[in-house]
Amino acid sequence: MFKKIFLCFQNLILIGMPDSGKTYLGQSIAKTYSLPFYDMDDFTKSFLPNSLNHYHRDWYRYRHQEYETIKNLLGMNHSKIISTGGGFIEYAPNYQLLLNINRTENPVYHIIKQHSYEKENRPLPNSWENLWIKRGKYYFQLSDDDYWNNGNMTQFYEWINTKI
Repeated sequence: MFKKIFLCFQNLILIGMPDSGKTYLGQSIAKTYSLPFYDMDDFTKSFLPNSLNHYHRDWYRYRHQEYETIKNLLGMNHSKIISTGGGFIEYAPNYQLLLNINRTENPVYHIIKQHSYEKENRPLPNSWENLWIKRGKYYFQLSDDDYWNNGNMTQFYEWINTKI
């Protein structure tokens, strides 16, 4: 594949809508570069609301847990790949954290994938379209670059190697 001996980042952070490929691409990069991969969804799963009926009640508790988790991950002194949850950027402290980190050491990449309306892989608190309207501008504001994921891994590796 495309390995570099020297990586010029401490943390590579992936943001984007649900099912955009953040986890899959993040795991692939981590494996290629022999780096640890952290999926925020794995760390905060126990804080997810039990159902969409309780989503709004538990939203702040869940988002605050994401904030505490990423603060801890960013404080670890080793290079890593971090994939955030799709709604991570909706919580003001999370947004501010990404806005204010050292972007040279912690690049933020927005993963975009055209949404398939035929299948929803998971229940969402709102329609995909409404979530995009709410979140899309923040992904673009926070990202250092945007990758349009078309499922071609060779193309992704070529793109990511121009970044790191």
